[in-house]
Amino acid sequence: GFSTLNIASTTLNLSAVFGFGGEGFDLASNTTHQFRVKAVNGPNSSAYVTLNTTSTLAALPVSAVLGGVAVSSAGLVWSANNNHQGTTYYAEVSTDGFATLNASSQTLALSSTFFSLASNTTHYLRVRAINHNGVPSSYAVLAGTATWAASPSPVSLGGVAVSSAGLAWGANSNPSGTTYYAEVSTDGFT
Repeated sequence: GFSTLNIASTTLNLSAVFGFGGEGFDLASNTTHQFRVKAVNGPNSSAYVTLNTTSTLAALPVSAVLGGVAVSSAGLVWSANNNHQGTTYYAEVSTDGFATLNASSQTLALSSTFFSLASNTTHYLRVRAINHNGVPSSYAVLAGTATWAASPSPVSLGGVAVSSAGLAWGANSNPSGTTYYAEVSTDGFT
């Protein structure tokens, strides 16, 4: 209904623009609006023609930053950029620049964390807002970030000789190309 009239326009044109670049104040992002129009001739006017309702587009989420990185998880946090509470956000993570998606999350929150990610691997994260009509905003994209390397598994001592000793371990989900740092000490690493 029209119990509250936000903006009105009187024009000789066959169109009207409301908000930015048109009549009145900017319309709120991701907000449902109703529209109607009538013809006026002096004191006489036609009946209103009511148009379908529509929602303005959702604003691009801003200030997206990493919200925490660990061995198999990474998160991102963003600001609403004037999108109202109740706006849906769609966050995604990829290891190949979004040629494919590794995971996605749909949320009403201003953050998302992805779990079960590959360790010691560069992941790319991005987020966008979705308006009430299902139309997405552009993406806020974060630079790639690497998850932490997992601890090697099980370490075994082998090849002990008079002046040498060897270590061996498993990758424990670390990809090939992972660098390992092995040490030896005579004082227990104090």
